This record gives sequence, structure tokens and C-alpha cells, in this order.
Amino acid sequence: MLKKVIAVLLALCMSMTLCVSALAAEATTDPYSIEAAYVEELVELTDEEIAALSESEARELFEKAFPVSSEEFSESEVRTVLDGWAFALKFQTFMNLAAQTDATRATNASSTTANKTYYGSIGLAWTRDTTSSGSPLTLGELLSGVYTLEVDYISWDTASTILAASSDYDVFEDLKEQVAIGASGTTLGAIISAALGLTGTPAVVTSAAVGIAVSFGWNWLTSIDRANMYNCFEDMGRNDYMKVQFMYASNMVNRIYTEYTPSSHTFENPFPGTYGEWHTGTYGYLYSL
Repeated sequence: MLKKVIAVLLALCMSMTLCVSALAAEATTDPYSIEAAYVEELVELTDEEIAALSESEARELFEKAFPVSSEEFSESEVRTVLDGWAFALKFQTFMNLAAQTDATRATNASSTTANKTYYGSIGLAWTRDTTSSGSPLTLGELLSGVYTLEVDYISWDTASTILAASSDYDVFEDLKEQVAIGASGTTLGAIISAALGLTGTPAVVTSAAVGIAVSFGWNWLTSIDRANMYNCFEDMGRNDYMKVQFMYASNMVNRIYTEYTPSSHTFENPFPGTYGEWHTGTYGYLYSL
């Protein structure tokens, strides 16, 4: 009888141990702690080709990216994750190629979690470093379908130029011509102020800010979310910046505009602890994709 009791107790102990182990295993598989790995196929395949993958093919690529079984997730979740990670990988590839072809950017940007000091008249951009040595997107972020790869901080000069140049093709052409002939900041400011209906003494706008904005071209300028951008601009002072967050959500890039005032010319990492690259004197990388 005693042997039977001991056997039952041992069985119960073993059962409880297994249950606790299983619970501990579940607790450690937080999807936000599982980082995505590079998958070459997701860079090479088009969006249409990824959408056309069979379920088994999609699950195979999922398991190349994450050290977990795809069977733990529905087909819809697997495809959501693949779409998001493919977009992020293509953006990182684009940034890497840009670094190779632009010597200035190559020396200007390095992966860091630090803030950035900037004194220029144009603005700067922060882009997330999703490489294995940086801050890859996590399974949790990709399952949620919401993450940010770029945040721009553009100056008043840049914001006003973009809004003025995108208001009318003739204004765009006028600004482009004035930059080409070396017009003064006063002349450029007068054109911009008139286009935006700004009252008072026309602002002096640097030719550098105007030159970069018009160099993107008319099609780029008309692709901005002008109404929301203008609403934000109305609240800006001359020393303020416009923070533009490029948030990937619902399978598309959404732009969020907010007023931003740096402290002592220091721009904060928009996601503290996350690795990213600072690019000074430029912005709008995600408009190129």
C-alpha cells in the first residue's frame, strides 16, 4: 500500500513539474523577444509573388525568419508577418545600397541608440537599423502589423518650402528657377510666404532648404499628405521642427505629423534603446519606396 502511495505521489510531482516547465516555456516565448532573421527570398520576391505563395511555402519562409514553429500561428498571421518583414528588409536593403553609392551618407551615418545634435537649416532623419547587429523587428511587432522604420525632423524652412512648392506647379517651377540662378533667401522667402498666404514680413528661407525640397521633383511633392502637414505647420514657430513619423500599419506607410522643439539642438532617439542611423541634412527616404 505504501509503495502505491509513493508511486502516486511521484507521479503527481512529475506531472506538476512538467506543467510548470510548460508554463515557463510559454512565458519565455514572448513574441516581442523573438527577433526576425534575414531571409533573402523576401528581398528578391515582389509583393505579388509573396501573396501568391502557397500556405506551405509561406510557412517555410516564416520558419526561416523565426526560430518557432509556424504551426503555432494561423495562415493569416503567417502572411501578415511575411508582408511586414519583406517590406522592412527591402527598406534596409535600399538604405544599404544608398550608403554604398553616397560617400557623404556613408561617413555621416552609423548605427547608434544615442540622440543627435544638429544645427542646420534643413533637418535630419532617423532610420531604424533592422540588421542582425542592430534592432531587427520582432515577431510581436510584425504580428501587430504596426512599426516605424523612419522618423524625420524637418525645419520650418523645409516644411514651408515643401508646402509652398506642392501648392501649385508654377510655384514649384519658380522656386526651382530661383535656386538655379542663386536667388537670395529673402527672394525665396517672399515666394514661399505668398504661396502660403503668410502675413507680416516675409521669412528669409535658406537656399539649401529650398534646393533639396525642389530637387525631389513635382511627383514627390504631390505625394505628401498635404492637409495634415499644413495643419501641423500652422502650429510651428521659426525654431520648431516638424516631426514626421512613417508608421507601417494596415499594410501601408502612414505619416504622422507633430510639432517638435529640440532642447539645445538635441534631437531625441524616437525609440530609446533602439538602434538606428541619423542622416543629417536630408529626409524622406520612405517616400522613395
